[in-house]
Amino acid sequence: MRLLILFSSIFLFSCQKIPEDNVYTPPNTTKELKNIIYLNVDIDKALQKIPSIINQNYSQDQNLFEFKIKVKPENISKFIDCGTMNDEIYVNYINRIFDSSLEIKTLTELSAERDSYTKIEIISHYIFSSIETGAHLMLMPKDPSSLDGQSTDYTTGAPYVMFKGTPYVHLMIPMTGYYDYQPTAAPK
Repeated sequence: MRLLILFSSIFLFSCQKIPEDNVYTPPNTTKELKNIIYLNVDIDKALQKIPSIINQNYSQDQNLFEFKIKVKPENISKFIDCGTMNDEIYVNYINRIFDSSLEIKTLTELSAERDSYTKIEIISHYIFSSIETGAHLMLMPKDPSSLDGQSTDYTTGAPYVMFKGTPYVHLMIPMTGYYDYQPTAAPK
């Protein structure tokens, strides 16, 4: 009977939810951006001016321009607001721990309006990504400084360091299927 009570107690207490250390706070407000501009020029003149305004590599399909911007990790929080984690800007938190990237794909569409006006509509798609992994082994060293010389590049297929500069630094060793979750990071 004592054994039954002991095992029942262990089972009940071991299934308790572990208290969450991280506290996520969503963004305060959602701002709707009005991305429509009216120019007091006809569409033909506007089509001639857009390339110099964009000043990027772009593709054009009639009245639709498309260009992409890759944002440096340290500037991501200037473009998107994903809230905070433990009073740290969330995208900075993710970048510090997992490494991340942001690509902005912008479409600019021109259409003729009445009285020789041109309507310009700008639509941006934000693609935020960070490491997502499959099966791997993790080696947690007794002395974190022993990993100081190891690479953090997770795209080579070789072991790499994760959480560099934190007390949780460890060596990730990819296993078969590791890149199935994020094929874009797989070695070329």
